[in-house]
Amino acid sequence: MPGDYFRAKYLWEHGDRDGAFELLRQAIGTKIGADPFVRPDHLMAGSSIGEFESLVANLLPGTFVNSAQPFLLAPFGRIWAALWELDPYIGWIDLLLRYDFFRAPEAIGFDLEEFAPPPNEQRDFDAIIHTLEASARSGRLSPDPADDPNGGRPVLALASIDAVDDARWGALKARLKSRLTDGYAASPADPWKRRVEEDPEAVVIDFLHHLFSRYGEASNSSIEPRWRAIRRAHPAYAEAVRSALAKLLDSVTATRAADIVKFDARRDTPDGVAWLRELAQVLDTGSFRNLR
Repeated sequence: MPGDYFRAKYLWEHGDRDGAFELLRQAIGTKIGADPFVRPDHLMAGSSIGEFESLVANLLPGTFVNSAQPFLLAPFGRIWAALWELDPYIGWIDLLLRYDFFRAPEAIGFDLEEFAPPPNEQRDFDAIIHTLEASARSGRLSPDPADDPNGGRPVLALASIDAVDDARWGALKARLKSRLTDGYAASPADPWKRRVEEDPEAVVIDFLHHLFSRYGEASNSSIEPRWRAIRRAHPAYAEAVRSALAKLLDSVTATRAADIVKFDARRDTPDGVAWLRELAQVLDTGSFRNLR
């Protein structure tokens, strides 16, 4: 089945906001063993939230209207780590870098009492460190700012950790930097080759998210220049995508291909295998004009 995050994103962007929120809530709740969120009624109904990523980016650090009451029912670190495992996205790195783990309780608007988000314990910091170190060691997380935005991997440079205010992160800052330093040092010399060998389907799906579905339904005219930029500046990524797609087409079932194309590429086609074959040809020619 497609990943729960992009299935929820699909539901959200096709009008089923309740279903999308519930799927995300259950997916994260299963990972952390607790309910992660209060239902954000005004965000669910409001027109100000378009992309699903905007909803999630409001849930983790946000509060209710005219209130300091957070949406979180569990500690940020625990929820963030579960979200990263569902969807390793650079936007969640940005959210983490801005977060204040030690925000003081406050009362604003119509509050009759002070509110603070659930406090983060040692295990919550450990969850963040463990999942990011694992991503670094596998080569799925990049330390190089040049990989953003078209290198195919989310970026967390060590300098970005250095820039975080000590007061917002406390002991997490030094511990995360130390473990990521080790993780990056242990990562494969050729991470793309390793990933294609170990999980070509994941390489293809991440690429489809990057090119087709992260920012809503992308037109062929907007996709083509991004693919040109990838080929020009990140040839190892481009070659990995081609190789992984060829491997996937050797083994993918019709049902699995249909799910991948629907949820991960956001394309409506009756034959997912045929669409993936067409995509392979398009990647070679560089022209997306006639891609369905």
